[in-house]
Amino acid sequence: MWRVLTLSLLCWDLCSSEDKITCRDENGVGVDWYVLYKVPKLNNDKCTGLEYVYIDPVKSEKLTAINDAKGVLAHTLEPLLSWKSPTPDFGFISYNDQPPECNALQSFGHSKGVVMMDKTTGVWLLHSTPRFPYDRKKKVFWPNSGAVNGQTFICVTLSYDKFDNIGKHLQQIRAFSFDGDIPADFYTSLQDVVKRKFAKPKDPFLVQDLTSRGGQKFKSFAKYSSGKKNANDLYFHIATILNSDLSVQFWQRSLRGVSSPGCSQNNKAINTVKNIVMTVKLDSGEQVVSWNDCYDHSKWCVTEDESKLWTCISDMNRGQSQDERPGGALCIEGSEVRKEFKAFIAYKQNCAKKRPHPE
Repeated sequence: MWRVLTLSLLCWDLCSSEDKITCRDENGVGVDWYVLYKVPKLNNDKCTGLEYVYIDPVKSEKLTAINDAKGVLAHTLEPLLSWKSPTPDFGFISYNDQPPECNALQSFGHSKGVVMMDKTTGVWLLHSTPRFPYDRKKKVFWPNSGAVNGQTFICVTLSYDKFDNIGKHLQQIRAFSFDGDIPADFYTSLQDVVKRKFAKPKDPFLVQDLTSRGGQKFKSFAKYSSGKKNANDLYFHIATILNSDLSVQFWQRSLRGVSSPGCSQNNKAINTVKNIVMTVKLDSGEQVVSWNDCYDHSKWCVTEDESKLWTCISDMNRGQSQDERPGGALCIEGSEVRKEFKAFIAYKQNCAKKRPHPE
């Protein structure tokens, strides 16, 4: 159990009891934010591919059955799963470049997530899972294919006034909205995302500071592409803004047959995570399991600089082909989450950083 009893968390506990739309834990209790890391299906280790590590402001737990109808994701998405017709006080967008039953065009962002809000609070759930959420009309949120590979999720509870920022982020990454309804008096930026109405931004990158309802600091990164290789790698931009080298996990099957973007730029290095290790809860008890990058569809990175305490859950892989696609990341500041993710790295391929040219 983490010893986190700050004034902001106490205020969050008191002020959120009546909020309908929040991130929720495995007991259905509202939380300010959480991060999930799901293991792939590993037959040799008897992993079903549904086990995961759960991290929130006060604890880290090993949980089973991410598809549980009474679990973390189901509790969080309950407003969406129970929604039947447009109401004046609820809006949502489900976006995914690999939505149920089809794929989006490459011109849309390589991005996946859900936003839900009323005029008081809302949730942004950014993740890496294709076909998720699967079918709200049937109240089936987890796809059968979701067990195969490793996946990550980050959920943050925000006040309503932050959702114009999120709408701008989704516009910047050309999020493919496959299901959604935004009331007419909600932010225009959100309405335009549902309509897939996107304007070319002035800058290929959008970085925004966000603060959760409970006071936690986040940064969102959004990369736009005009179809030309002018936006560069998302992770170099994150490294520059956070002023740190990074260790990055991404779906490395995506590099088959394409060029690597390199690992060093502007005196910042990208180290590639190759093997992941995690302790999970199985029927037989807790067990340490490991896997390589070919079985992990998650996208995340952590800062290498010990004075920069950031962990980012991302949309995008690395590879020069990705320079042409939009996508983004949501980063959380804090030593405990970063410590957890650093411990997940069993082996990484370190980059030999290029020295800057002398003046």
